[in-house]
Amino acid sequence: MCKKIYILILNITAAGGTERAVVNLANMLVPYVESVNIISLLSCDDGKPYFSLDKNIRVSHLGMGFIPVSIFGKISWYFNVRKVLSKNIEKKSVIIGTGHNINFVLSLLTERKRIACEHIQLDSIPFLHRKIMYFLYGNLDLLVVLSESAKKKLNKYNRNIKVIPNSLPFLPSSFSSLQEKRIIMVGRLSEEKGYERVVNIALYLKNNYPLWSIHIFGDGPMKQNLMNIYKENKVNDLISIHAPVKDIQSEYLKSSIFLMTSYTEALPMVILEAKSCGLPVVAYKCEGTMELVTEGYDGYLIDNENSELFNEKLGNLINDFDKRSIMGKNAMASCSKFYPKAISQLWMQQIELL
Repeated sequence: MCKKIYILILNITAAGGTERAVVNLANMLVPYVESVNIISLLSCDDGKPYFSLDKNIRVSHLGMGFIPVSIFGKISWYFNVRKVLSKNIEKKSVIIGTGHNINFVLSLLTERKRIACEHIQLDSIPFLHRKIMYFLYGNLDLLVVLSESAKKKLNKYNRNIKVIPNSLPFLPSSFSSLQEKRIIMVGRLSEEKGYERVVNIALYLKNNYPLWSIHIFGDGPMKQNLMNIYKENKVNDLISIHAPVKDIQSEYLKSSIFLMTSYTEALPMVILEAKSCGLPVVAYKCEGTMELVTEGYDGYLIDNENSELFNEKLGNLINDFDKRSIMGKNAMASCSKFYPKAISQLWMQQIELL
């Protein structure tokens, strides 16, 4: 037990998937290393992590301010962050970065072992940033991606690439009865999540299954716009938007089907969470959903923009409780490789090799 670990994140006080993944990773590593430290670049000293952390983990808030939009502003920000991190991170320690903006800074640090994690789909990263990644990522000691498909896309960026998926944040002691006429969606209310596509789904429910409703848990820049869209299309009575909740497990257990309408996802943890609670999934195809959902086994994968087929498959699950139950059981069974013990072993194997 001789490694000191520093995990870098933009804002540990936020309630998104990256923050959940970082907290899971930090908690998992505590028993295996000398110390685990989280450095949150944007948040200030009065900030608190949204998700629960092990009491032995130290959190530092740097208050560096938001990343500028202009390229020259970004470069200045990167070097300022590098200067601050050089003073705050011990030499010969292991640094884990999350996301390309942090990993750019990571590539500039020396005398530490540097692991870059990419938690979003490569295609969704701006072209210029992908070019910078190509030139800088070769300096890193290890590049960790979430899936084999992501590895194939990034194999020219670094010679040492490993696949380590996110782990489940909880292991449910029970599972959904699948009896409630309740559909759940979870995620940041942002453009790439495709929540405007829920209008068509809600209209289908209104015309065919009016007793069923959709519950969305999340917050973000699209919230007011989505509320307006749902109201304009007269489906706001079937769609409820809720603030993020820490006990999301209980919301899954009260639901019967999980939906995802995202255009891009790397490895959406919310699908893992829903499946672990026994929910079948209906999702549009993208890199992440295709990694986690097996067509006809634990859910349905729909080609983008084929809203008619999406509604048809959703209707099949609504109509057929036995099908929901079989797919729900399959969903739970397929989650075992994402258990924390298995994922922590993959991480420690790589850390010990550095």
